[in-house]
Amino acid sequence: MTIPQQLLTAFLILVSLPLVLKLLWKIRLLPFVLGLSLPYLMGQQWTAEHKAVYLVLLIGGALFALAVWTYRIVDAVRTERWYRKRLLERATPLYREEERDG
Repeated sequence: MTIPQQLLTAFLILVSLPLVLKLLWKIRLLPFVLGLSLPYLMGQQWTAEHKAVYLVLLIGGALFALAVWTYRIVDAVRTERWYRKRLLERATPLYREEERDG
């Protein structure tokens, strides 16, 4: 690679890194991705020596993402049911009692 290509690559990485980190945090996958990249950040030797710590961090990140996603789904369903109930309570009937009997 030439020097301008290297500078362009470094610039693109520096610009895109905050965007990627924000996206990963928004979807709550940042702890899991950091757990996956821990062997590369700390070194393979550290990971081999601290296998239990590595697995706890990795599983903790996965459980955090799973818990947040589950909470969001449950909350969305609960909110939708609340709005449906409220709408049905306030809705006026489409017919009058006299018209129904016929």
